[in-house]
Amino acid sequence: MSLATLSRPGIETHRTNMVTYLPYPDSLRNAVGDMMAAWEAFCTLPERDKSKFGYTPDTSFSGAGYELKKVEGKADLKEDFHVRRDKREFLYAGASRVNAPEGFQFLDASFAVYDQLDPLIKAFVEEVESH
Repeated sequence: MSLATLSRPGIETHRTNMVTYLPYPDSLRNAVGDMMAAWEAFCTLPERDKSKFGYTPDTSFSGAGYELKKVEGKADLKEDFHVRRDKREFLYAGASRVNAPEGFQFLDASFAVYDQLDPLIKAFVEEVESH
């Protein structure tokens, strides 16, 4: 994967402003769209089913799994899902507990985004290091 559009001035802008615009290929855009659609489908499951997924907190980084923060009187109400590659086995075990295709579809779509991002990130780092 090449970052031909990341020119020397682009690298300089990164060094001075810490902002660089990277290509957003159609394949990645499609993978993100698929992931978003899979997340929306997962969110339609009943709360009791989604909660079977489980969540593993990690104080040194970020947890993994489905998280519903719904505490009365708290401003931080949210429903989210942390997808981490190092927790792949835990996540797919959670999808098995939920026993709904939406769980597997969301995980498959999420890991597909990682697969699309890897070569872009690698190319960006190599481009930065070569200047």
